[in-house]
Amino acid sequence: MTKMQKTLVIFIVSLFIIFLIVTAIALTSGKGVPAKNLRKTDPTPDKILTNSDTPTKIYTGLGTIRCSTADVPSIPMVIAPYFPYPADDSAFFEEISSKTRKLQQIIIQYIHNYTQDELIQKSEHTIKSEILTQFNSTLVMGQISNLYFDEYIFFE
Repeated sequence: MTKMQKTLVIFIVSLFIIFLIVTAIALTSGKGVPAKNLRKTDPTPDKILTNSDTPTKIYTGLGTIRCSTADVPSIPMVIAPYFPYPADDSAFFEEISSKTRKLQQIIIQYIHNYTQDELIQKSEHTIKSEILTQFNSTLVMGQISNLYFDEYIFFE
């Protein structure tokens, strides 16, 4: 090995050691919180159906909604909501099917009213609760009891 190669190896090993030390300090000091921006996933539709006491179906017809925050410049976001509803209530299913676009607009407008930081501070539970209240004020034939997100992603 030439002198230049030895110097390069020592330099790379030194950088690696410094990286390990800084990472260890960040994790032990409490300032480096691993996975702080990861969300707790909601139960899958299959799990909701399995745990339900009454005949239930899952409405996924809102699809994946692309929206943006109030930040300047705005931050794009993707939300894929779904919710359970009574399996034997065909009138309620028809109502939510006919109001799909309105329900999507509620989510788009809600997200557009807040910055990314405000949405993160609000917590996903609060956001779901507020959107659910708006959904239910739009619906006449029934009410949605729980709202879940398959995806809830900010793109930066």
